[in-house]
Amino acid sequence: MTLADEAPSGLPSGAGQDDGAPTAAVRTAPTAVGQALLDGFGGRRGVIDSALPTVVFAIANVIGPLRTAVVLAGATGVLLAVVRAARHQPVRQALSGLVGLGFACLLALRSGQARTFYLPGVLLGWAYAAAFLGSLVVRRPLVGVVMGHVRHDAAGWRTSPPLRRAFSLATLAWGTYFAAKALLGTVLFARGQTTGLAVVRLALGYPPLLLLLALTAALTRAGQRAEQAHAGASAGTGEAQQ
Repeated sequence: MTLADEAPSGLPSGAGQDDGAPTAAVRTAPTAVGQALLDGFGGRRGVIDSALPTVVFAIANVIGPLRTAVVLAGATGVLLAVVRAARHQPVRQALSGLVGLGFACLLALRSGQARTFYLPGVLLGWAYAAAFLGSLVVRRPLVGVVMGHVRHDAAGWRTSPPLRRAFSLATLAWGTYFAAKALLGTVLFARGQTTGLAVVRLALGYPPLLLLLALTAALTRAGQRAEQAHAGASAGTGEAQQ
């Protein structure tokens, strides 16, 4: 999981501008950072496209043999990539997703077990969890890194305690989500519950991502407001001392 479309419209937008308001780039950053994060998962279209082969595989595996389910899932992935290319939409994420889908199909065919189709997704979830939570350990919260890229200021946010807290909380939320999803997938995989794996893959896909994007935007905005309040208080103290 390149945002082909704009970020979800429900995300908070920038506040009004006054003398102490941040620049336009900073005001739009809460939405932009959510968009940048979603870009990493293929955007809204990419998340939906990645779910369709899973739906096809889950249904076909119930009503037919495993080989047929694998072929139909793979064909669905190829068709989606072709449609993207025909519409002159970005295909990089589609191609990378196609590689992952091909690997999943190969595992299922080689093992003869439907559950192995979901193994790459489980492993990818652990990788995302490690990236987000690991960034907290080294005190470089991944959401802050993305924010620095959006603002074209890689290190500026690190000097602001309010922003560091906000980005650390947002990063913790993302890491917890991926860890919980991967852990649940691991348990279901170990128990051979193929249907459960499909449900987790789909139910814990797009809906939680929307919530996390909204939470990230809200935390970012709260951090920026706290930063502005702190800067205003410091400026007032300085004037009073003069």
